[in-house]
Amino acid sequence: LPGPVTLRAKAEASRLAETGAVVAAVSRDGWVALRCPSDPFAHALLSRAGAAPVVAIGARDARGAGAARLDAVEPSVRDAVSVAVDGGATRFGKPSTVVELDPDHPGQPWRVVRPGVYDKRYLRKLMVFEVLLVCTGNTCRSPMAEAIARDRLAARFGVAPAELEASGYRVNSAGVSAGPGSPMTPEAAEALRGMGVEPGGHRSSPLLAEDVRRADVVYAMTDSHARAVLAIDPTAGAKVSRLDPDADVLDPIGGDAALYRQTAAQIAEALGKRLAADVP
Repeated sequence: LPGPVTLRAKAEASRLAETGAVVAAVSRDGWVALRCPSDPFAHALLSRAGAAPVVAIGARDARGAGAARLDAVEPSVRDAVSVAVDGGATRFGKPSTVVELDPDHPGQPWRVVRPGVYDKRYLRKLMVFEVLLVCTGNTCRSPMAEAIARDRLAARFGVAPAELEASGYRVNSAGVSAGPGSPMTPEAAEALRGMGVEPGGHRSSPLLAEDVRRADVVYAMTDSHARAVLAIDPTAGAKVSRLDPDADVLDPIGGDAALYRQTAAQIAEALGKRLAADVP
């Protein structure tokens, strides 16, 4: 979120007496549907509302399906409103995906109750908590950080690194000036092995806006990398920070094995603190 997903959640039974009128206005069965749209006009409208709740219904066409254009809205609905704003056709041409949240349901705290823009497989990918590490070329610092973070998180949850994503966690890395497909430098791989971390089959990736949007936390090796991330996605400020708050993690490229070990040690120490504080 924001995006084409509707979340259905149960209203607290203890609050129903206090908010009965509100619940009656938005729910017939004790469930409330919540949306956070990505449309710029909707964002502007919601910001003008301030802390006040905005209650809305879906606009349907004559067949009862979600209307993708204003002129397709069922006439009786269109005629009942005082003002209609035509923002053109909806971006995806499909209704939002409705996801029901039920933490009391064993083994299935969420389920898709109406397919829409996103299918269940894609939503499952979005449900993973993702840590993104960023450097310049994605061949030294960030891939070392990726391998160390994956190793530490796997140990925390008692799984093999290859099973981490199945446990709900993903670690990735990228470079603000990286080309695709380059391997980790041999010195970086050797520094990882020296601390008991398997380098894996890393291949470099350029940093994309989608990478930033998908990540829950983004750790940059330097302040300049953090600024580059924010240039790609200016809305990501709350989740972007320098990995080591006390100092930049400098590029060891061209240095000897001792420099790579020193860099890996700095990364490992900073990650220990960051992962403990930021990853649930």
